[in-house]
Amino acid sequence: MRGDHDMRSLVVEDDPVSRALMVEVLEKHGEVVTAEDGTKAIETVKQALAAETPFDLICLDIMLPEMDGHEVLARIRELEAEDGKGGETKIIFISALNDSENIVRAYCGRCACYLVKPIDVNELYGHLRSLGLIEASS
Repeated sequence: MRGDHDMRSLVVEDDPVSRALMVEVLEKHGEVVTAEDGTKAIETVKQALAAETPFDLICLDIMLPEMDGHEVLARIRELEAEDGKGGETKIIFISALNDSENIVRAYCGRCACYLVKPIDVNELYGHLRSLGLIEASS
């Protein structure tokens, strides 16, 4: 279990209000980096892996400019495999899309969980606890 203030997160969200909300929730538990599109997200993950400072958590929207969240997830998994350090970042999809096709596709891509907007902060915290990213008292 990680300490309560040392989680490193990446929020990938094109909507500034949703992005700010996620930052507000997650910054209580550590460093938060943001990306507003898939291309920037992939570049940010590449830089983090190269610097040996990988993210513990990535919150990822599906509907993004340039490439969708599913493509971003697949590319992140490829980068992690190429990195060869053996770890997989916990990725939580946070999307307005509530259809079974997107949900199944996300889990097939090895996401940790899939949450539908609007986000219930207590539900998010429950998932973060169950994934071992924050302490049970949070």
